[in-house]
Amino acid sequence: MPPVPAGRRLPVLPAPGPAAQVEIQLGHACNNRCVFCVSGQLTAQGLARPLPAGLALAALAQAAARGARKVTFLGGEPTLQASLLPAIARAIDLGFTAIVLFTNGVKTARAGYIDEILALGAARSFTGFEWRFSIQGGDEASHDHVTEKPGSFQRLVAGLRHLRDRGQHLTANACINTRSYRSLPGYVDLVREHDIRQLHLDQVRPRDAGQRSDAELRAMMPRYSDQAPFFRAMLDRFDREQGPDFDINVGNLPFCVMPERAAQIHHDGESTLTVAADGEHLSQPWDKYADKRSDKFHPPACAACRFRPRCNGIFSKYAEFHGTAEFIPVPGLSLGPAAPRASADLSSGSSGLSLGPAAPHLSSGPARSADPPAMKYRTLPNSDLQLSALGLGCWTLGGEGWGPDPGEAAAADTVAAAIELGINWFDTAPLYADGRADQRLARALGARRHDLVIATKVGARKDASGHAHSDLSPANLVADVEASLRRLGLDVLPLLQIHWPCERGTPLAASLDALAELRAAGKLRHVGLCNYNPAGLRAALAHDIGLVSLQTPYSMVRREFEHGLRDMVLGTGPEGQPVQRLGVLAYETLCRGLLAGAHTRSPPSFPGTDLRAHDPRFREPSWTRLHRLSQALSTVATRLQVEPAALAVAWVLRQPGISVAVVGARSPAQIRGAAQALGLLSQTRVWRALQPHIDVCRP
Repeated sequence: MPPVPAGRRLPVLPAPGPAAQVEIQLGHACNNRCVFCVSGQLTAQGLARPLPAGLALAALAQAAARGARKVTFLGGEPTLQASLLPAIARAIDLGFTAIVLFTNGVKTARAGYIDEILALGAARSFTGFEWRFSIQGGDEASHDHVTEKPGSFQRLVAGLRHLRDRGQHLTANACINTRSYRSLPGYVDLVREHDIRQLHLDQVRPRDAGQRSDAELRAMMPRYSDQAPFFRAMLDRFDREQGPDFDINVGNLPFCVMPERAAQIHHDGESTLTVAADGEHLSQPWDKYADKRSDKFHPPACAACRFRPRCNGIFSKYAEFHGTAEFIPVPGLSLGPAAPRASADLSSGSSGLSLGPAAPHLSSGPARSADPPAMKYRTLPNSDLQLSALGLGCWTLGGEGWGPDPGEAAAADTVAAAIELGINWFDTAPLYADGRADQRLARALGARRHDLVIATKVGARKDASGHAHSDLSPANLVADVEASLRRLGLDVLPLLQIHWPCERGTPLAASLDALAELRAAGKLRHVGLCNYNPAGLRAALAHDIGLVSLQTPYSMVRREFEHGLRDMVLGTGPEGQPVQRLGVLAYETLCRGLLAGAHTRSPPSFPGTDLRAHDPRFREPSWTRLHRLSQALSTVATRLQVEPAALAVAWVLRQPGISVAVVGARSPAQIRGAAQALGLLSQTRVWRALQPHIDVCRP
């Protein structure tokens, strides 16, 4: 827990200035032997001496004189220190308004001990206690393994229950290490059960571990990239079960390891002075975060990373053990000022739209800025696929069927913008420009392609005349999979989907069995379907090979999903709650661009090679009816200062049964505009206003 071993000389740091909070380490004595902690090591060696209470009282007086009003008492285990109760009393008398007790629960397991501290506060009319528990694993086995003290978890839990019953403010900390990172998702259960208000999870710092050999340090420090899937699983559970506003942060994880979760990663904090046990004395106050930065460095490539100003780099020892190849700079985000839109009054006018009285959150935001809404993530049922709410559709990147070829550079820029937004999956297919979309995607992703989810397809092939057909014979499926692996530069395909139902007579069971064999051979992880109607989906599910997804068209104007498919993917749980049986990936969410606001007057004209040239929705009589909806979206988008595409995508994401949405984009601006959808999901008044216009376009 503490940062200063006995007798260690502190680095030369700038003189500390005023700080709103102070940490005081009352001593190293501890009942646990956490594998990463200097205090546990010193206690085991018999070197953890008790410190006179006068030292802590003097440090409190100095901190109060500097203006500090919050104090955290650290150990070892501070509740084992004889100076704790006198220090608490002095802190209250000096006017501290918040007192944090950092504990592993050894004494809070006794309700009487808690009551003694609360009575001490009550006698002084003080209620500002926070109890910060050192929970070193998401479950009992991991915690006890890290602390090397069987039973320590049960004592900790007993203390949490006593404090929860007394209405106390509970938070939690942990230092994630090789013994604990796989248990990260379990923290969600602990938080929910014990009403823990905040959770901070840090990385092992070699200099805080005591006198350790390189072998010991290496054994306790896992690769950051190995931890990332478990952090993602945990954070996704928090989003689903505690809500996106739960206060959780991940300390000192390099941003590039998990850029989509940058909002939860922190390398510094509020200005804090630390006074730590140093032999038989306390150190002079020193800047906590300046010290934390002092044994880190940035590999040269970090200079190009958008997170460089916020990231303190990596520990030198970490680089010595694991190298720096996993740290790939995240491209910078460049968003110029948005072009002004014509003003509009939604309360009246020819559009017929009414949002009622203007409200601040509608008239002024969410505004276009360089800080788009935080990405949301959803797990496909019966799988480990945790997908961003938006996926980048890659057909347009191939340069065929959607107007002029955007080119290799534009494709790479669009993919980079998607990653910046937190998009972690990409939808492609061999049919898209005869594999050119695959190739451009692979080059744009580089080494990151192994950490992201590429969803591709099999079965659709062009004949000699250029017309596509679906051949799902086992031989063709095997050939398609092998070719996709080569083009994408992958060893395994995360999600493989049948592009279209078979048109060449192969029985569905034979096709599904072939995919199951490819999965067993390690060529793919999960199987899904595309473009299946209810009868076809029912037949595929009856074969029971563990399908995880259905990709289907769905938008404000294309609603076939609602007629049979939705009822098949949604079910009812034992207590009547809705249950998602199959993940649904909605595509064509913008109706091939009709709902993106680009076509504002007469029906657009496209060259014969463009798919939209043959789409009846871009011609009368459909055009006029759909154009009215497009105008309504543009009017509301003007008021909200977002792109019309954001409203169209948000509507899809709000619909029952939809897991995630595919958005095709030819440029960074298009994918950024669509990502504004994430800030619109709860704008109920907007959706009430738009619903009549959407209903008019219902097929």
